[in-house]
Amino acid sequence: VDLVNGTVITNASTGVIDLQKDLEIFNTSGTGVIDNFGLINKSDGTGLSLITAQVTTETGSSIDIQSGTLSLDSVALTLGSGTTLKGSGTFSGNVINNAGTVSPGTGFENTAILTINGNYTQGTNGILAIELNGTTAGTLHDQLNVTGTATLAGNLTSTLFGSYTPLATDTFTILNAGTRTGV
Repeated sequence: VDLVNGTVITNASTGVIDLQKDLEIFNTSGTGVIDNFGLINKSDGTGLSLITAQVTTETGSSIDIQSGTLSLDSVALTLGSGTTLKGSGTFSGNVINNAGTVSPGTGFENTAILTINGNYTQGTNGILAIELNGTTAGTLHDQLNVTGTATLAGNLTSTLFGSYTPLATDTFTILNAGTRTGV
């Protein structure tokens, strides 16, 4: 998909841009922009979907990677107030979570492993939301894998669901990172 001559796509708050296969959204002339107020969903394709156009995440917007890998062509994904990155796939690039939410899985009581192939920075107003229903990552509790550095501040929220009651000896690996700094 070519966003020529500075084409701007505005994805409304009720809108969905659904990437149902591996593809590229690019611009051959001008600066194409996707202004996301709604949902960008990578629902299918086990490979790479690459967006080289500029993507802005507005309050209330979400990016859900259910399959394969989504990349913004080496541009960091910045999550501001009310924005969410979720899913069970891979985001290729750095994620800066200033005031948004990173939530492995695709919804309530849907645990998964979400991978960031890059660095993850969580600011003081950022949230990492984890669901717990047992001690097995991906199937019974959420996990965030970061291949680079995880720089952590902000909040961790954990939610129990189902009939699971953790024992004092239960452990959960909710974050893996190449290196970690911060909290």
